[in-house]
Amino acid sequence: MQGLLGVSAFVLISHNMAIMVAGTLGGFIFLLISAIPKTHTKQAASGAFIDHVRNFLHALWPIALVMGLYIGLNIPPALGILLAIVAFLLLHRIPCSQWAPMFKAGFEPDFALLMFGAMFFKLSLQAGQAVEAVAQFLSSAGAPAMLVIFVLPFVVAFLTGVTMPAVAMSFPFLVPFIGTGDQARLGLETLAFSGILCGLLLTPVHLCLPLSATYFECPLFRIIQRMLWPAVFVATAGVLMAIFVES
Repeated sequence: MQGLLGVSAFVLISHNMAIMVAGTLGGFIFLLISAIPKTHTKQAASGAFIDHVRNFLHALWPIALVMGLYIGLNIPPALGILLAIVAFLLLHRIPCSQWAPMFKAGFEPDFALLMFGAMFFKLSLQAGQAVEAVAQFLSSAGAPAMLVIFVLPFVVAFLTGVTMPAVAMSFPFLVPFIGTGDQARLGLETLAFSGILCGLLLTPVHLCLPLSATYFECPLFRIIQRMLWPAVFVATAGVLMAIFVES
């Protein structure tokens, strides 16, 4: 997306920050508050604030490391995750003899097959020019530009369940709407990316949902239902950025 639009990663992140804030707020209101037992709330209130901050930073630093490697050194996220895992194991002084069993235990063939299936489906969409057909249909039907900018990435993300292919397949058709370089309308880019995130939040093809359903032994459809309102918050943030940044 950065190279396609001709803008820096920092500019994209600064505009898309509104999506992160809205999604976090929606998740806090509709998922976290209702799920915290009152007994746990009392115990948390009695704990030291610094301990909570330390635990938060301890859980966050591997993610921050992956982001820093990508933004600062342009290291692919997949490689950055591997480096973060190795750093985590070294920091906690896990014996090297335990590394192989841990990686083996974490390997899930079902999810690997699901990932390959999503990638092959992406190739099928590209070969059949399905994304181009959807874009042409929406444009020929006289759909408003903002609707096209949101719906097209949403549909592609929902069908593929993978972020990078969804961006690569949908954003080329949105460049005439968004623009490039100094002429890029980044409020519309935020709207398009919010469509991708909403599609990923609600699709069963994305690995996060089936993994969560398997781990917590919860029906997949129930998780998708709970994700609806946070997805609405993300979509609303994208719409507001498109309206007020480009006004």
